[in-house]
Amino acid sequence: MESFITEYGVHSELTNYTLYENGTLKDCTTNKPNMVKTKYGELIPQYDYIDVRRKYIKSISFFPDGKLSRISLNDQTSIETSIGIIKVELITFYPNGNIDRIFPLNGQLSGYWDEEQEYELTKDIEFSFPFGNFVSKATGIYFYKNGNIKGISLWTNEIININTPIGKQSIRLGFSLYENGNIKAFEPSSPLSILTPIGHILAFDANDYLFFKECKSVNFCENSSLESVMTSRNKITVVDLDKKVYIYEPKYFDDFEGGDFYIYPLKVSFKDNKVFFNDLDNFIIDQCTFTIDELTLHSTPPCAHNCSTCGTSCSNSSISII
Repeated sequence: MESFITEYGVHSELTNYTLYENGTLKDCTTNKPNMVKTKYGELIPQYDYIDVRRKYIKSISFFPDGKLSRISLNDQTSIETSIGIIKVELITFYPNGNIDRIFPLNGQLSGYWDEEQEYELTKDIEFSFPFGNFVSKATGIYFYKNGNIKGISLWTNEIININTPIGKQSIRLGFSLYENGNIKAFEPSSPLSILTPIGHILAFDANDYLFFKECKSVNFCENSSLESVMTSRNKITVVDLDKKVYIYEPKYFDDFEGGDFYIYPLKVSFKDNKVFFNDLDNFIIDQCTFTIDELTLHSTPPCAHNCSTCGTSCSNSSISII
């Protein structure tokens, strides 16, 4: 079996590997313990793939210049970060060697290992920020190049309370921060009525997601003023000076035509006395009137299929949570 020498040590007993065009190691999989010497300590990449929950992924990946890009750890390992020591299974790095993202667990969800089992395996982490202290189970923690925290993603059934520019709020799924530590965005745990320049809007993303999104249902500028909201619950009617009527509302589609509908929230942004819908159409606020109505999400969206060929789209569970 092949062996390679990098600035992080000797990588031997490689079961497979790929190279960049310049001949440097791009990534590899190993079947024996290898030591990778980093600024965060000596790390052992994944070599044991027998566990039913472990993903069969590359043990180590590198940037073209040979710097470490990603490492899947064989065992959950304690890593020192700017917010304390966190036990993780997967780390990605910036080219400067600092941590980009850490993931406490990185299990393969399948028929043999489900999301509930992965959640039960997740340990609580204590977090301390100027805007609040809390204990929760995170799916991922994200950093800026200088080490400052960029955001946290939470398991879908986790709820925390933090202080925000619009008061103390109950949030789910996570939040993101500016590099200076100010809150950039958060996901409310339930529809949250927010006073905007065009009226009260219910900020809420009806979808669940385990990945990190910098743009969430409530988004602030760096000076903590309101930048935008996402709503799955409101329809907004705009009437301009010419009495033309425009209607904006969330959309939901069966993207893969399998009877599973996904909700696309309506994004409403504010800047310089203008309102923007989905980053496209915009109106001068004081030259229009706005009517905001609440929508009811039905278990079955209006069907656009030919019923003679449809076997699933009219089931009671046809709206899926992402």
